[in-house]
Amino acid sequence: MLGLFEGVDDYDRVTPMLGKAEAGSIITDKLSTSGDFGPLMWDAPTSETPLLNSTEQWDIFNFTADSHPIHLHLTQFQVVEKRHIDFLDRNDDGIPDDTNGDGTISYGYLAQGATVNDDGFKFADIWIGDKVALRPEETGWQDTVEVDPNQMMAIVATFDKAGDYVWHCHILSHEDNEMMRPFTVVSDPGLLA
Repeated sequence: MLGLFEGVDDYDRVTPMLGKAEAGSIITDKLSTSGDFGPLMWDAPTSETPLLNSTEQWDIFNFTADSHPIHLHLTQFQVVEKRHIDFLDRNDDGIPDDTNGDGTISYGYLAQGATVNDDGFKFADIWIGDKVALRPEETGWQDTVEVDPNQMMAIVATFDKAGDYVWHCHILSHEDNEMMRPFTVVSDPGLLA
């Protein structure tokens, strides 16, 4: 699971970033992949390492207030589904709040049509809700898709060429300012150890 994040730096400039969105510990150092959830800088170690000729599903969560056209180099992919997500970000740091205060981020699933109030966030930090209908242009093969605010988009891709590649937001000012991350397609599973 991958995340789109958007905070501000010490000069109040928007800092769009990509990162990990797994349930678990919160990343405290944006240059380290130790942790399961949070934004990562370009120079942080590669966290996405698909095996050569494997097919993977990447769930991309947009925790920002903006739509982002996300582009994967090397491969085309298909959109499997989109879902609405709910979370709190009371301090506006671009990272969903750890509402339980346990140092980890957790996910929950909402029943069709259900909503979350502040009490609901005691049970999960991020709620995955109703499916969102795919637009006609999101069907078929893609190399770039728009991930809207408060949505998760699941894509499936086959990685058929070994090497180093990137995935990024296709808004030029975003990709130039850390909203780009490397991924490496590895031919030997031993390289992942």
